[in-house]
Amino acid sequence: MIGRILIIEDNLDFAGQLKTVCESKGYSVGVSLTAADGLRSFRDWPADLVLLDLKLPGVHGIRVAEDLRTLPGGADVPVFLMSAIYRRPELFRKDMARLGIKTYLPKPFSFDDLLRRIERSLEGEDGGRAAVRERISSSSLSDGRAYARTDSPPA
Repeated sequence: MIGRILIIEDNLDFAGQLKTVCESKGYSVGVSLTAADGLRSFRDWPADLVLLDLKLPGVHGIRVAEDLRTLPGGADVPVFLMSAIYRRPELFRKDMARLGIKTYLPKPFSFDDLLRRIERSLEGEDGGRAAVRERISSSSLSDGRAYARTDSPPA
């Protein structure tokens, strides 16, 4: 399935590289440089997959993922987290489970690996959304809550 990818990344050069790489495989790609613009873009142009930087100006990517989950079409959209600062996904394990996020990419990462992961995710049942729903359901069963926004910053 060839789909739409929304990149929410504040580094214009890196966002451009991601866009070029994804478009080379036929994906339709939108780029947002801020969290607010990314959420607005998703409302106007619901993507099939979101590439989300964890360190955005004024807001953490986990907060953006929480807000994304409340938007129409966002509750089960596959989200890939990316970070040049946080090297270990274990720091966000609970938030990732709660939000149904499986993929964490510490920067720099291989664009070939990224494309393989995107392809695998979008080829899944219902464009990967069924797998996201399953992860969220499993998490909410184990910790008693779904993807409710937290009031404290992520670990």
